[in-house]
Amino acid sequence: MLMALVLRGVGAEPQALTYEEHIKPILREHCLKCHGEDEQKADLNLQTHASTLKGGSGGVAVVAGRSSQSLLFQAITDPDDGARMPLKKAAIPQAQIAMIKQWIDSGLRETSASKSMVAERDLSFKPAAGAGAKPASPAMPEKLPVVKVAKTLRPLPVLAMDASPWTPLLAVAAQEHVRLLNVETQEEVGRLAFPEGVPQIIHFSRDGAVLMVGGGRPVKSGKVVLFDVKTGKRLAVIGDEVDSVNPQC
Repeated sequence: MLMALVLRGVGAEPQALTYEEHIKPILREHCLKCHGEDEQKADLNLQTHASTLKGGSGGVAVVAGRSSQSLLFQAITDPDDGARMPLKKAAIPQAQIAMIKQWIDSGLRETSASKSMVAERDLSFKPAAGAGAKPASPAMPEKLPVVKVAKTLRPLPVLAMDASPWTPLLAVAAQEHVRLLNVETQEEVGRLAFPEGVPQIIHFSRDGAVLMVGGGRPVKSGKVVLFDVKTGKRLAVIGDEVDSVNPQC
């Protein structure tokens, strides 16, 4: 509560944290001895804003808008005392960790004059012409990649399914994959791998060419994947949730 009052005025928007004013003092106190100009363990130099964005041998240290995917944030919040940074020292105070998290999530600003580095997304709805009309060649699976399924003691209950709007195709949730069935022949025509976990949401696009699958592992992770129905190719992977994506989300 105290931290929230410090970072924002009553009824005001959260203060935009910057590297130079807020984050570098924290790094100087806890990190620059091993990750500064004199020494760069793991090739990571946090001495400047530019070098921090560059990252080190382990990869990108900070991802704008994604503290959970940022190696810096993961390192300073690791629950393992033997792995958490800074090594062999007391953990960084929670108030300072909260500032680093907010700085990353708000866009990695260098100074108060800097703009957020979080990419702006166009969320406006722009339906394609004839989006609700039957496509000239309705999509059906064609030589999908083979998906190996682990044997289980009991079949997974059907948690989600959807039917294509233009073809006799039914998509059914299964353990770490989606079954594609031809409802006319009662045969399985293919499978789509979903190693993210258990599908909880399945939905065809209006033209039937794309299948959306959402799910994951409860209390661990969740994602949404878009598949090309004909080829089984993954068109996009969306989200990085801390719980399974489900209809109640």
